[in-house]
Amino acid sequence: MSFTFRPVQDRDIPRICGFAGNPEELFFFFPAASWPLTHEQLRDSIAQRCDSTVIERDGQVLGFANFYRWEAHGTCTLGNLIVDPEARGAGVAGQLIGEMLRIARDKHQAAQVTLSCFNNNVAGLLLYPKLGFVPFAIEERRNKQSRSWLASETPPFAGQPAPTGNAAAYSTECSPSQLNRPHRTIQPDGELC
Repeated sequence: MSFTFRPVQDRDIPRICGFAGNPEELFFFFPAASWPLTHEQLRDSIAQRCDSTVIERDGQVLGFANFYRWEAHGTCTLGNLIVDPEARGAGVAGQLIGEMLRIARDKHQAAQVTLSCFNNNVAGLLLYPKLGFVPFAIEERRNKQSRSWLASETPPFAGQPAPTGNAAAYSTECSPSQLNRPHRTIQPDGELC
């Protein structure tokens, strides 16, 4: 069975809303949302974001992601990434991230793709380096219960100073100096390596 990808449709929203099984999972997926996630909260997020995409197998939606920042020839930042709990551990997230990298490269000609991952999201922390993402910044954030969480944040654009403070995050880049690093890059010719 192979995976397929398509833009999210309104009929997908109830299923996607069911993927976050508790407030912690919702926080990892959509930090600004309130538990329980409503269809309206997700619709509002989709309306403010770009390239909201689902991954399917046999016509069943298994995951969802989009970009919350996007800039042609600049940086695309992946967000709202979630996978059906029944499909976790089966490679769905990796395939979906691969599709989002392709969209960033082909549609936005992105020079860099970034994402954030909270420190309690062990599955994400273990997955993203396997997909070629490299940590580069850490920032403190608080959830609605005022507990402290750490999250990676986007890197500076080329030519801007690096972040200061207690920093360390995830990105893929495509500057020529990055091509020899052992992480995924988007080369100027558009090839992933």
